Amino acid sequence: MLLGLNRNPAYYQLTKSKAQEKEAQDLEIKEQIEQIQLEFSYYGYRNITHAMKRIGQPHNHKKILRIMRKHGLKSQIIKLFKS
Repeated sequence: MLLGLNRNPAYYQLTKSKAQEKEAQDLEIKEQIEQIQLEFSYYGYRNITHAMKRIGQPHNHKKILRIMRKHGLKSQIIKLFKS
């Protein structure tokens, strides 16, 4: 305590700004996921992760899955055989 002030509010402001930056980045990734799903509606999170790597935007599969769950993005299920 140099000036007799608590350091806690300063750390709180730093984490708050980082959370806002993360949310903005997640929205950009969400838009990219939606564009990929428009072209390939049957792609799940694994294929979307690989597609984003091919585009040049590599992201972790856990991040892609988290964003898809958060925004309700689901892939279409293709039924191959009907009997």
